[in-house]
Amino acid sequence: MVTSSSPGNATRRGPGPPGTAAFLLDSGGVLVRPDGDLIAAAAAHVGIRIEPAHAVAAIHIADKLRDLGTDSHQPFAAHWAAATGCPLEPALRLWSDILADVPATRLWSDTNPEAVAFLKKLPHGVPRFVVTNSEGDAHHELEQCGLRDLVDGVLDSTQVGICKPDPRIFEMAATAVGVPLERCLYVSDNLDGPRDGSVRQALYDPYRVYPDVSLLPVTEKVRDLRHLLPGRSHDSHSTQGPGHRGLGLHRNTTVPKAT
Repeated sequence: MVTSSSPGNATRRGPGPPGTAAFLLDSGGVLVRPDGDLIAAAAAHVGIRIEPAHAVAAIHIADKLRDLGTDSHQPFAAHWAAATGCPLEPALRLWSDILADVPATRLWSDTNPEAVAFLKKLPHGVPRFVVTNSEGDAHHELEQCGLRDLVDGVLDSTQVGICKPDPRIFEMAATAVGVPLERCLYVSDNLDGPRDGSVRQALYDPYRVYPDVSLLPVTEKVRDLRHLLPGRSHDSHSTQGPGHRGLGLHRNTTVPKAT
């Protein structure tokens, strides 16, 4: 079982990035979530008993272990096994079966209701553009989840031939919405933005698996991103500056050991 550590009493460091005029949004993990019921059912077939919500939370923890852990060379399934506490072999079989038999648009088919509310409540004229590493099916994925009409456009890495974290895909999105890149804010559930700081990023961390991030605005609620728009007040429910979480400050993510 992997448990994210508590940051204790986080320090407020002022408001988040000023002057945000457009949102560049990751799709998987922010707008669309994995189908936990599907994963749990597939896990049962290989002898793993796990709750759907825990199966999804473990994906986020596995992403962090893969991106920031000392064993980043390990396959995703190994990190997922570490997050759930299940044996490695059945986890390898589980994710091999899912990747072979389940289309990405089926696996990522759970619409994030927070994202829907956020997009609908954004002021008219504030661009929102999806930037995602996908296999060419991002448009279909968003359409089936009822989200395509809520965004201004989609940049699918397969279709444009450029993957995150390459800054060029973000520059393309900024050009498409007609907003300077420095006034765009990229929102993702992991650290897949350019490492050179050329793109401003906010981290959406609903499972609180990045308690140690100190260089980015972090939020557990998509709705709080609205407070980063000019003229919005920053109160106790807003996304604050680097490392501060406006909601759920002391909540930890714990994935019970799978059996």
